[in-house]
Amino acid sequence: KKQATAVLNMMAREMPAGIHDNLDTYVLSLFGLAHDPAASVRVEVVRGMVQLLTVQPDKLHAHLYQVIEYMLQSNEAADEGIALESCEFWMAFCEAQLEPELLRPFLPRLIPMLMKNMVFHEDDEEVLDAIEAEQAKPERVSEMRPVHHKQSQQHGGADDDDGDDGDDEGYARWNL
Repeated sequence: KKQATAVLNMMAREMPAGIHDNLDTYVLSLFGLAHDPAASVRVEVVRGMVQLLTVQPDKLHAHLYQVIEYMLQSNEAADEGIALESCEFWMAFCEAQLEPELLRPFLPRLIPMLMKNMVFHEDDEEVLDAIEAEQAKPERVSEMRPVHHKQSQQHGGADDDDGDDGDDEGYARWNL
C-alpha cells in the first residue's frame, strides 16, 4: 500500500491523463487509507493530500474541512514522519491561495499547535532573551524621538550621523 500510494503521489505531480481522468478515485483512495494502521502508509496519504492541494486544490475543496481536521490530528501524531509531513500542508494551503476564512474555525487549535511544534535554533534563545530584556527596561524620552529628529539639525549644525545611533551592540548577533 505504501509503495502504490507513493507511486501515485509521484504521478500526481505531473498529472498525466490517466491520473487526471481518475483523480476522484485517487482522492477517495487517499481518504480510505487515512487511518491505515501502518504509519508509512499514512505518511504517503499526507504527502498525497499535500500534493493534491498544490496541483489540484479544487479537488480537495469539497472535503477541505475534513482534510484540515485530519492534518491537525496528523500534526499531533506520535509518529514523527507523519507529523513532519503534515506540517507541509499549512505551507501548501498558503501557497494555494485559498480563502483564509476557511482556516478561521481551526485557528484556536492550529496556532498553538504550530507554536508548540516550532523548532528554534540555539541562537533563538538569545534573541528571545534580548526581546524580553528590551521589553522589561523602561523607555527613555530620547528613545521615543523620531529617528530623523537630531539635535544638530535643530541648531543648523552639520549632520555627521552615518545612520548608526550606537544602540546596535545588543543586536549584533541577530540573524534576521
